[in-house]
Amino acid sequence: MHFLSAAVNSAIRSGTRCLPGVDCLPECFSLLLLDTEFNVGTLRESDVVSLTVPIRTHDLINTVRMLDEAADQKLKNKLRQKKRQRAEEDKKTVNAAKLLLMDRNHMTEPEAYRFIQKTSMDTGRTMLETAQMILLFERDS
Repeated sequence: MHFLSAAVNSAIRSGTRCLPGVDCLPECFSLLLLDTEFNVGTLRESDVVSLTVPIRTHDLINTVRMLDEAADQKLKNKLRQKKRQRAEEDKKTVNAAKLLLMDRNHMTEPEAYRFIQKTSMDTGRTMLETAQMILLFERDS
């Protein structure tokens, strides 16, 4: 806490009113500043949650809980976004395999989809793996 208080005082004296290094924190991290009302009031860092001293235990516990829940939500959102991106890439791969089957084997789109689906079930693989194999065989031949 002493280091952070010194950093706040240094930022205030220099006129920047921003904490050095705060922008280097990972996205899911939040910074909790415990300092005097004067220093907290003059700081203009939007990513910093602050409490003034003296601190009530109840306020500290609630603030930490809030920061923890916010970090959990950020991580969940990030995971959802990665899943959506992965799903989109998977769809593109399956569509590319369907187009290849339609072109090479003169299948309709539903027939090509059903072929990938049935082959996946028969081999115990996912549709993505089957589509990747179809595309791989085409590249090799």
